[in-house]
Amino acid sequence: MVTVDPQGHASRPGPAATATTPDTERPAPVENLTAEIIPLGVHLTWTPPADDDVQSYAVWQGVTDPETGETVWEDNCWTGSSLTATEIYCPTVPDGAAHVYRVAASDGSGLIDPYAGPDAFHTADITVTLPDTRPPGWTGTDVREDQYPELYVGCSESSGLGDCAGSPATAWSAGTRPPPPGSP
Repeated sequence: MVTVDPQGHASRPGPAATATTPDTERPAPVENLTAEIIPLGVHLTWTPPADDDVQSYAVWQGVTDPETGETVWEDNCWTGSSLTATEIYCPTVPDGAAHVYRVAASDGSGLIDPYAGPDAFHTADITVTLPDTRPPGWTGTDVREDQYPELYVGCSESSGLGDCAGSPATAWSAGTRPPPPGSP
């Protein structure tokens, strides 16, 4: 930059001026989204979009609101130290229903509120129909992560499910591959 005073004298050139253009584009949808049915849920994998500034991913599961019948998007999938940045476990009771999952890339640009739902992103969607492997009488059961983090799903007399004799109880550590179906 050069400045000129009222008498017409030019200054020596200063350092070059630079400007940074803010990011105005959300990342494209992830690619090659796949779902593998695992005990008590789904293992999602994908490849990153072509964008060179992806910093993280967000994953939601579509859950039907029992009062309205509308889809509500829950952020209830789990990462873990044994998983790559492009895979995640989504715990879901195998209830025979179709479940929808949405995955989005984020560039951390501040264009989107980090707590915004999937409608604010460019998402890739996949629908998975899980087999119904619940014992008779199991309804309204969900899968939760505990503090350790290990996952426990089972039946108890206090749950209101009635007689729990013969009901399976399953445990696996979040972030590690669950045991294959039929394993002890």
